[in-house]
Amino acid sequence: MVTLHPHRSHAGPPQGPGRYSADGQQWFDEASGQWLPVVEGQDTLCIQLEDVHATSLRAAVIARLPHHAAPTSRFVGHATSVDPRWETYEVASATFLRVDPRSEAAERRNTWPADMAEALTQLCEQLEAAGWSRVGCGGHPWAWRYTRPRVGWSSAAAATTVGANHA
Repeated sequence: MVTLHPHRSHAGPPQGPGRYSADGQQWFDEASGQWLPVVEGQDTLCIQLEDVHATSLRAAVIARLPHHAAPTSRFVGHATSVDPRWETYEVASATFLRVDPRSEAAERRNTWPADMAEALTQLCEQLEAAGWSRVGCGGHPWAWRYTRPRVGWSSAAAATTVGANHA
């Protein structure tokens, strides 16, 4: 399951599973059961591998200590939008036992633990269900880049859909 996490106090748009119309001018939002217009601009997202709960330098250092109990990692899609309501936001995967992103094992996907590979697969599938299209890969095997057209969420539609998505 993909979890939206606020980033810099901004939640992301309420866009969950749905589909674009054949002409690409509308988005059918499954949660609200309505067609919404596609507007100018696009959101971008880049996936990174991060330690969970390592939001400060001190926490990140502690999470890497060998005696620290079962630290975990996750994949996090860092998204940006031209919409001022959610300029930046995050989409996170399920967690798995910590993997050092600088390690040789992390760089070779065929050596990943099954739960790590599954977390990335599920995150990518859910991003694509929410209208994201893969446009490239960065310097790591998890560093996928995505874009999606912006949906014209009215304030009322966003509030209704957010409530429906969290029900």
